[in-house]
Amino acid sequence: MKSRFDPIVDLKKSELTKREASLVQLGTILQNAKNALQNSYDELGSIDLQKGGVAKEMHKARALVDLQRATIVKNREWVAFASSQLEVARREYEKELLELEKFKYLQSEEIREKILEIKKKESKELDEIAVLSYARVKNANNI
Repeated sequence: MKSRFDPIVDLKKSELTKREASLVQLGTILQNAKNALQNSYDELGSIDLQKGGVAKEMHKARALVDLQRATIVKNREWVAFASSQLEVARREYEKELLELEKFKYLQSEEIREKILEIKKKESKELDEIAVLSYARVKNANNI
């Protein structure tokens, strides 16, 4: 049965599907950021700091450590940003889901009201038929 809320419900379903796709994409981005951060930590752990030897090699190792720490800071920021974006998207998804449920409820209520109207109309028609049948039988018995 058609309802005036059908187009709105369809639109909300479409928007919800887009939000779901966005959540999946942002989840993938967050996971990539976490993997990059873990790789940065692993690389930092694999750098061999020399305690002695040629000064050039010691400076080189120290520069690598500094570079890796800077990379870790960037990756932490990336993880934090991706996490916040995912949380915003999750709230938007929940909001969109709530709106969809509201319109589905309004749609079902409108359909329920239409069904009640139809039942009342049918009941009234059946009453009229019963009255006419009774009158016809009564007239037939009186004749």
